[in-house]
Amino acid sequence: MNRAVHNVVQLSNADVRDRFVVRGHELDELVAHLRENDPPRHALVIGQRGMGKSLLLRRVAVAVADDVELSVRWLPVLLPEELYEVTSIGDLWLAALDRLATDLSDADLTAQHRALLAETDPSRMEALALQRLLAAARERGCKVLLLVENLDMLLGHQVASDEGWALRQALQTEHDLLLMATAVSTFVQAEEASKAFYGFFHRIDLRPLGDDDVRSLWRDVTGVDLAGSRAVPIRILTGGNPRLITVLGRFSEHPDLSNLRQDLELLIDDYTPYFKANIEALPPVERKVFVTLADIWAPATAAEVAERTRMSSSKVSALLGRLVGRGAIEIVDQEAGRQRYELSERLYNLYHLLRRPDGEGRVRALVDILTHLYGPDELLRSVLPGIVMPTTGAPPSALDTRIASGLQRLIDEAGVWDKMSPAELEESRPVFESLLGSQQASLGDDHTDTLLTRQQIACCVGRTGDPETALTLLAGVAIDQERILGLDDRHALRSRALIAYFTGKIGEAHKALELYRRVVSQSERALGPYDRDTLIARAQVAYYTGETSDVSSARELYRQLAKDNEGVRGPNDRDTLASLHGLAYYSEPNSAFEIAQEVVRRAEQHTLDQDDELLRAARGLHAMLLVQTGSRDLLPRELRDLQSFLTAPEGLPPDEP
Repeated sequence: MNRAVHNVVQLSNADVRDRFVVRGHELDELVAHLRENDPPRHALVIGQRGMGKSLLLRRVAVAVADDVELSVRWLPVLLPEELYEVTSIGDLWLAALDRLATDLSDADLTAQHRALLAETDPSRMEALALQRLLAAARERGCKVLLLVENLDMLLGHQVASDEGWALRQALQTEHDLLLMATAVSTFVQAEEASKAFYGFFHRIDLRPLGDDDVRSLWRDVTGVDLAGSRAVPIRILTGGNPRLITVLGRFSEHPDLSNLRQDLELLIDDYTPYFKANIEALPPVERKVFVTLADIWAPATAAEVAERTRMSSSKVSALLGRLVGRGAIEIVDQEAGRQRYELSERLYNLYHLLRRPDGEGRVRALVDILTHLYGPDELLRSVLPGIVMPTTGAPPSALDTRIASGLQRLIDEAGVWDKMSPAELEESRPVFESLLGSQQASLGDDHTDTLLTRQQIACCVGRTGDPETALTLLAGVAIDQERILGLDDRHALRSRALIAYFTGKIGEAHKALELYRRVVSQSERALGPYDRDTLIARAQVAYYTGETSDVSSARELYRQLAKDNEGVRGPNDRDTLASLHGLAYYSEPNSAFEIAQEVVRRAEQHTLDQDDELLRAARGLHAMLLVQTGSRDLLPRELRDLQSFLTAPEGLPPDEP
């Protein structure tokens, strides 16, 4: 199958049928025109770049060829997308005659076209060209179906203003001629009551694809079904633009960052004159707001745009309203009276960011694209290795290193490391060691991303069986982070928490408890008492308080922690359930039984997978308390839960870094 994205002229009829998987409703609407009696209804398809206008017109021509009734009635004439040689309506008929002669391989028509090129009287040439075009169709018992792209450019910029009336007269009087045209946007000739095509066309607007169509197109391009709500981030990222969805879908099949960059740059280069002209056509102050919104990338409020542009919010709101009226931007969200805006065409964002000379725009755009296409686990396992360990053997470029660093931060924030087994960590370690080398070369030893990678490597070393080496590595990381970022930096505090964690792993529970108490004190001051990192450190204090045999203090620590976690994260959050499990573990059997029963109920109904370590521990504790309280005999599954619980090295789930 031909993989052309932009130029549908390159596609065979079979390729067109295969590629046309969305816009079925619009196709049916246009084909219905071809079945109507005279006079024909001329149609105008309006849609942004990449919305599928060209493919839709081409599919109409194929539909005519495939239908016995339509193929004997209509003779499609599909003109090229660019008709720069057309500066009059006579030129349009001449171009159509030339196209038809080529399609039919008709030497006589070719000779007629050549003869008309020599005609010096424009009015006579216009009349004869149209006459010859219609005659060629009538000789075959057909009518002409003229398929024209970019009618807005043709009528608005290429032909004289009065030429529109000549075209309208021909379309109204010649019932053997039907025009189906496309436009990127509506235009003066069709909008103003005094102009030729006001209220003339049956208008079809190509809207951004919805989730179902995104799912269908993605399946066609990749063979992958976007289950559940996975179509939503792709729709948001692409603005429902089929062409951009196709580019990203092909990348997802073979996640090679250099190919993605190349495809996007080719796409942007193809539209650069169009983008540049449209942006420059805006008044300077509106252009400033437009470009600022493009730079922000994500939907933004008037206040956020105002801050970037150094203008008042009221002035920016008025300018945003004007841009909405022009169709340049749209309101995408409204919450608590605050509207959020984004560019109507997502490709403008890419045009703006990918062409920034400093590369920062490219990094933001590509990181955002990748995070919409892949979840954090997939980024770590499928995408990041290809960036930092390319198959070519060459080291990643500085730009690729910055992109990989952006992905690394997202992976870290998503907590992917905490969920990985020692074997998975060991498999990922070479990726981060390679990334570290690239960061040291491109970003420097003191860059925050370089320090984060050192921290992750140390954690990987410790969790794969070498906590002593991990402690040595983390000590150096913590010192450098505190020197560069300060004592109150989140990542510096995490390094101190990891030092406490691995101190506990080498059997020094009392020292680990003291270190965690210091982390809690610093975190409460720097991050706040209810920040998740603070709450996690408090959980470790409770854990090691119990490990050092202070049962009553551990119970009270878990009780307060459960209350705080529930208030901050909700009653069914895993952190809340872990705190309640700790409370049950250190409580008297009767009260512990009720707590443990509630933990299992919430975990099974709302929160945890069946193989989650916390759920297994909660079930085991519940089974043990059933025995201790004599509530009832154990069911076979509960007996297995109890056996697993009693043979585990610890009564609580292992503490987490």
